[in-house]
Amino acid sequence: MRRSAKSSLLTLRLSRFKVTAELFKTQRFWRKTSSYCAVWTAAVALLTFLGFRLRLSFATASFCYLLLLLLQSLSGNFVSSAVVSLLTVGCLDYFFVDPLFSFQVNSPLDTLGLASFLITGLVITKLVAKLRAGTEASGRQQARLQRLYDLAQQLLALEPDAKATSHFLEPFRAVFSIGAVCFFDATNAEIYIAGDARDDLEKRTGEAFIHGKDR
Repeated sequence: MRRSAKSSLLTLRLSRFKVTAELFKTQRFWRKTSSYCAVWTAAVALLTFLGFRLRLSFATASFCYLLLLLLQSLSGNFVSSAVVSLLTVGCLDYFFVDPLFSFQVNSPLDTLGLASFLITGLVITKLVAKLRAGTEASGRQQARLQRLYDLAQQLLALEPDAKATSHFLEPFRAVFSIGAVCFFDATNAEIYIAGDARDDLEKRTGEAFIHGKDR
């Protein structure tokens, strides 16, 4: 009964930690999205001002906006890209499609052009965002494999006597940049610690082995 209560308490704490982490990630995502939207909204406003002063045609303005969307998709996320895409369509309609200074579109060809521009912009930003995500994931995977390779090389280079002491834990600290490592040898019932460990690390490592859980 006591173990069940402790397990329930641990599960509750882990659940709260996961919720807090997810909330933090969500807040950070929306802060980044807001900053992207603010920066690229200013860029759209500047391009609109220059295009209107230069009296660009609808086709030329559409091409300039499309280049802007392509640049934005290289740095922002899909949500900010979608917001900027809608903003550029509104600017195209309001400043470069007759009647000017109105969101009304009289020509079916202009309607088709605006719709085509919006779809093209969203497809481009989606593909670029997917490519960026794949590249970042591949980079993280490569970094993990490189760390494991470095760890294996350092462990193989250790002297045989070092493997019987806590020195064999130092490569783990160096490769993964962690403050302390604790290892429980179940065969000899010995605990090895490397680094600046907390007072309860040894106790928690033993408890984790007994309960068969990573705490």
